[in-house]
Order: sequence, then C-alpha cells, then structure tokens
Amino acid sequence: MRLLLALTVVVPVLACDDNPNQLVITFDTDAPLPAASGVDPLEGPTPLFDRLRIDVLQPDGTPCGGCSNDFAVTSDLFTATEASIGVPLPSGDGWTLHARLYLARFAQEGEPDPDSTIDTLVSLPDAADNPGSAGVFLSTDTVGVVATSPGALGSPATVSAVGTWPGALRVACDETGLPRPPNTACAAGGAYWMGTEDGQTLSGRSGSWHRLAVLSPHYIDVAEVTVGAFRATNKQPTGINIPDGSSGPAYCTFTSASGPYESLPVNCITASMARTYCMALGGDLPTAAQFERLATRFGRAPYVWGLDQPSCTDAVFSNCSTSQCYFGYTPADPCYTMPSPSPLTGDSGPLGGPVPAPMCTPNASCPLRDALTVGDAVVVNLAGNVAELTADRGFSEDDSCLVGASSNVVMDPTCPITTTVQVRGGAFSTDTFSALRGDVLLNATVSAWAADIGFRCAYPATPGM
Repeated sequence: MRLLLALTVVVPVLACDDNPNQLVITFDTDAPLPAASGVDPLEGPTPLFDRLRIDVLQPDGTPCGGCSNDFAVTSDLFTATEASIGVPLPSGDGWTLHARLYLARFAQEGEPDPDSTIDTLVSLPDAADNPGSAGVFLSTDTVGVVATSPGALGSPATVSAVGTWPGALRVACDETGLPRPPNTACAAGGAYWMGTEDGQTLSGRSGSWHRLAVLSPHYIDVAEVTVGAFRATNKQPTGINIPDGSSGPAYCTFTSASGPYESLPVNCITASMARTYCMALGGDLPTAAQFERLATRFGRAPYVWGLDQPSCTDAVFSNCSTSQCYFGYTPADPCYTMPSPSPLTGDSGPLGGPVPAPMCTPNASCPLRDALTVGDAVVVNLAGNVAELTADRGFSEDDSCLVGASSNVVMDPTCPITTTVQVRGGAFSTDTFSALRGDVLLNATVSAWAADIGFRCAYPATPGM
C-alpha cells in the first residue's frame, strides 16, 4: 500500500488508489513561528521552529513508501488552521503518525535535531473506524523529548494556539518597580535557543546541542564599563597602564591617575573584581545566556547583525593585540590595521586596543553593525572591542545546570562561577571572523585577566504586564 500525504494549503489532498478512506489531520502548536512575510520584528517573540516533517509509520516502525513529507511552516498557516494532511487509512492495527516541528538551520544532514524538535507520535485508527477528521497538537513544553510511545489523536483545532506559549512571550520591564539604572537597556523576557545558531560545530560546542532558554526581563549596560566609571569606585583593576619604554603592560587601560583613557573600557580585570563592581550597583555580571541572547540577535542568527559574515568595518577587531602591537608582530589577517600613531612609538599615542563606545540611538544609524536595538536603547560592542566576563562558569553540554525538569526548556539558566569563568564576545585582538559570533564561548580560569577582556553589568527588573 502506498500512502500519499500533503499539506492542504500547498496542494490538494491526494487519495490512495486502493484505499480512498481518507482521514484529515489538522496540526496545531503553541510555539511562535515565522511570519509568511519573513519579517519578524525584534521586539516580538523569536520564531522557534520553521519546518514540519510528517511520516506515516508501518507497524514495524518504518515509513511506508510515499508516506513522508517535509514542509516550511508559518504562523499564518496555523492561524488559518490550514496545516492539515489527508491520510488514506490502512486496514489493521499498529500504524502511527510521526510529526516533528523543528528549525531548519539546526538540522543535521537533513535530519531534525532532537534537542530542538517537538516530537509527537500518535496512533492511527483502522480504516473501519475512520472519524473523518482529527487533530495533533505540538506542545512546546515537550521540546527535546523523543516520542517513543504513541498517544491518541485529538480533535481538530478550530482556533489555533500558535504563538501563545508563555515562555516565548516578550515580557517588558516595569520601571515603576525596580527602576532602570542609568545607561542601560531593558532586555525584555522571552525565549531563545542556547547553542550554535546555525547548527555548526564550534570550538567547545557541539552543533547538535541546544536548550530552549526562557529568560526573565532584566536591564543591561548599553556598553562596557569604562575606566572612568571604575575609577569612581576608588578601586583599581589587577593590571594598570605602564607607559611604553618600561617592561610593564602598556596595553592596560587603567592609569594610576585620571588620564586620556577614561572613556575606554576598563580591562586587565578579574571576574571577582568585576562582580564586586556590579554588585555594588545592585547588579551582577550578565549570565552567559543573557549575553548570548543579545549577541545572537535574540536567538535569530550567529552574529548580532544577522546571518551574513562580517566585514572588516563591522566591529572593533583585528586592529591590535598584546602580541601584535607591543611585540612588533604584524599578522597576515586582511582586516589588521596598526593604529596611527603606533603604540610602539610612545605612551602619548593610542593604545591600539579597545576604543570608546559609539554613541548610538534607535533613531540614528550606528557606525558599526556590532549593535542591537533593544527597546528604546542600543546595546553596542557585543561582538568586538573587548571580550566580556559573565557570571557563569565554563560548562559542559550535559551540565545539570542546563537540564530542564522534563524537557529541554530551562528557566533563567546559569551555572555559577567556580574555578572557571565564561568569557563571551570577540575583541580588538580577534583576527578571525568566527570569533565574532554571538554563540562562541571561551572558558578562562577565574583569576585570569587580560588586555582584551572587560565587562558590563546586568540588573534585575520587575516584570511588566
């Protein structure tokens, strides 16, 4: 027997030549899906899935001939309740329908990634018991759980639940509760995919590992903490600037007295000192998930500006580093530039490292693509300038802090710092495009400090209605 099936919105339902006893199955989900127009504003929920794969399985668990189909799906399709198929029912027990809602860019060799797929298995009735129509609901709460036992068909949806999953809804900050700290953006609550944003394997990360993270709203500094702001606390970082001509680190930005680098990001600082600074202001370092969500365009792309590879002018990177500038080594990287005047010629010139944050607003173009409009503010330098400390330790993909209670959904994931700390984002010393990706991570020892590492703070927010 050969079963043919297709989404009715695409082509007419086809009946099997030798068995016209057709069951119409309508699919529904509460997940946010992309709009048919392809335009999903950043202030809205991040689309979590974009394809539906359907297989009719024989009693031995294998698809029958012509019984598999895979379609692009949109929120419009589900809203119109047009995500349906016609299945000519066989005679006999043990036949099942396997439906998987997944994200195409996470697929591994064309197969849905189990970690990020809603996987549903339902029993099909015997042809003699055909109800005529039925429904299958694809629940976001079950993402990452591989179906092994078939459930029962339900009733077809008359009104779709698409986009109503609570975890994906954007929750604003209520500034009448916890007020917004100065020079911050409200990162509204919502969901995004932790892991690599295009299914590629990266250093230290598997392309097939993903967790659906739900984050609470929070405030975050629009730029890295500066030398001047850190100086105002009457503290100094581990490394301070020593002028050229000595054996010390001229590349640290903090000077013993107020000087020309007050607007530069403070660097040469340990995680404990950075946390002390943030906590004194009522915050902490951002969690790895908080930083990654913004640096991946709310979980939409590998780079903060989108899917395309960077150009040399998109972020502050490959302009100098401790080995390149201060030890006279000129790399072959095509984006490399030596500052003028060179930091090798004296302490009056630029450091050749981080630069002051650009002034950007939602209504004015930003000089770099390394910027993300977040509500009424623009968060800058998420891909370059200095890499940034987070509040998380280095974690493995099976770390218990990243495992949801019953699925791959985790709430406000964090893995508190122990002996290691996660550093996120590219830096001025970065000389490869891939290091600018928002999903790249680096694990460092908790006592580490470097010229190309700085930080920003995140703060709790009262959820709005």
